[in-house]
Amino acid sequence: MRATNIVYKSMIFMLVVAAFMIRLIYVSQLDARVWWVDETDYLALGQSIAAGNGYVNSQGQPTAFRPPGYPLFLAILSKVAINDAPSVRVVQAFVSSITVLLLSLLSLRIVGPVASLVSAGLAAGYPYFIYSTGTLFPITWFSLTLVASVTFLFIGLDNNRKWYIALAGFCMGLSILTRTSAAVLGLATLLWLLIILFKSPKKLLLTALVFGLTMTSVLFPWLLRNYHVFGTPVLSTNGGRNLWLGNNPKSTANSGSNIEMPQEFAQRIGMAGEIEADHLYSATALEYIKSDQNHYLWLAVQKGVALWRLDPSPTTEGYPRYKCLHSLISWISYAPILLLALTGFAISNRAGKKKMLLWLLFGLFFTLLHAVYISKVRFRLPLDYFLILMAGAAINSLVNKIAPVKKFTQRLFPEYTYE
Repeated sequence: MRATNIVYKSMIFMLVVAAFMIRLIYVSQLDARVWWVDETDYLALGQSIAAGNGYVNSQGQPTAFRPPGYPLFLAILSKVAINDAPSVRVVQAFVSSITVLLLSLLSLRIVGPVASLVSAGLAAGYPYFIYSTGTLFPITWFSLTLVASVTFLFIGLDNNRKWYIALAGFCMGLSILTRTSAAVLGLATLLWLLIILFKSPKKLLLTALVFGLTMTSVLFPWLLRNYHVFGTPVLSTNGGRNLWLGNNPKSTANSGSNIEMPQEFAQRIGMAGEIEADHLYSATALEYIKSDQNHYLWLAVQKGVALWRLDPSPTTEGYPRYKCLHSLISWISYAPILLLALTGFAISNRAGKKKMLLWLLFGLFFTLLHAVYISKVRFRLPLDYFLILMAGAAINSLVNKIAPVKKFTQRLFPEYTYE
């Protein structure tokens, strides 16, 4: 891949700056409070780590209820006196802008400069990405680590540089520490490597080993810590709760965590430790699944579809001042991108399809996971970056069919070929 020209670099720079300014303006309109218990917990965990008190809950007891990736990010910020919601949001606006830059680099490598500029522009103005910077959820940090992992992976494969592959595995490990559900994305990546490198067994083995070992090396200290503290090497102790939330008599495709527990069950959970509570949640959910397997399967289908639904569920409920406008803007931005993404895959050549297969596997594995557990739009958001990249590929193909526009882009970016 030859160096890009100054016009392209200037345009990308302006789009990244615009992305930051849009996010900065948005978060500056928010007040200092946080709305969700999750946000309060993440802030407290980050401040506890920064203060040297360890990874402990509000009672001062060791915890693994929330994975440590995002609290570690907040702890680093707290060390430099960025420890309240408004200042964290400003940093997240910057992080989100860097993710836009990484997406543009990935799109440039896979498709070309036109697709790269389109992808950067779409990501810069994508409402969900803007809203996410205003919440103290792991979405923004998870998105950065995941897009970085994929970008480094493609650079490493194209240039046969194993240290880029190692960086990809490292970033995927950070993604899993941030969202334990990302473990299935690590598995999807290994499956994709098996598919595309099947005819090169030596390269497949070395690539998979480097990626897999660096990924697990990031997870190992956390797993070892939990084995020492809880007697089992778990990534988190909230998997059972999420399984129960998605599989109980009151569960629906959209209920998420807004389910009140029966009083007796709540008392049993309250008396149990983290590991015991996790097992109790799981056992109760599995018992319910066995009691009505047909309903479980139908509900799983509904939850899988709901992950990709066109009607947006608020990712920052309580933050937007104009909720109806927020929903409308989100709907009219996501629906075309989803349609264009599917089109982009369909019309890509064979080489393009092989590359984009990774993101289809991401979507498939994530859908299957959340069909079993709980389904929320915000869980899907990091994958929207790849939808945007495929949408950019579709627009790039359409541009190439318009002779005057194609001629202009060829003159603007002469170092690239246009099929």
